[in-house]
Amino acid sequence: MTRRSQFPFQRTLPLRLGLIGVAAVALAACSTSAHQSQSDPRYLNYDERHPLMLRQQEHSLPLLVGENANGLTRGDRTALSGFMQSYASQGEGALRIRVPQGSQNAHAASQALGEIHDVVSQAGGNPSAVLVERYHVGNPTAHAPIMVIFDRLEAVTNECGYWGDRINPPLEQSDFYNFGCASQSNLGAMLEDPRDLVRPRGVGYPDAGRRAEVLAAYRRGEPTATQVSEEAQAAVSEVGQ
Repeated sequence: MTRRSQFPFQRTLPLRLGLIGVAAVALAACSTSAHQSQSDPRYLNYDERHPLMLRQQEHSLPLLVGENANGLTRGDRTALSGFMQSYASQGEGALRIRVPQGSQNAHAASQALGEIHDVVSQAGGNPSAVLVERYHVGNPTAHAPIMVIFDRLEAVTNECGYWGDRINPPLEQSDFYNFGCASQSNLGAMLEDPRDLVRPRGVGYPDAGRRAEVLAAYRRGEPTATQVSEEAQAAVSEVGQ
């Protein structure tokens, strides 16, 4: 007869020790991986590597006035009017105008200041609150622009274009550091109001006239959808033919 061991755990002790060793190695690997993911930005999400941040930036509009020009062109006036709309909705602080000095077109640029004040006044701005500054141009033969400037908040990310990763990310299951940077930068540039990133926007007012018309049609049992004429339907159907 075979005598059973009084200590059956002795036969499973090496196996248990081996399993404990494997578990310890796995935990150490997980700890190392977690530490690596926290310290190496390539293991972060692209929006964590390249977060959007609100910063005060200068928004400028260059207006180039020729040496023999009699003032602003029609295109300059249109661009300045649109620029003033942006200033009214997003601008902070005073509107600043930097006029070149010492350039070939310096005299014409100074003469154009009157027209710039007219456009500012037509856009609802206060010309007396505009700060006029002079900047020196080192080249007397150059045609330097007039710079119209105001400060506003912009959503920006860190500098893009770094592709100097020394280790191959596909083999490490990680991203290149620059991955997602351009998308984040473009998203920040497309925001109408960068403050939307940190607070909700208020609900706009409804169209009271349209609402009353829809309710009246509903009570009469008529269709409430917007009716499109046959001419408009034909025009839309012919697009691309």
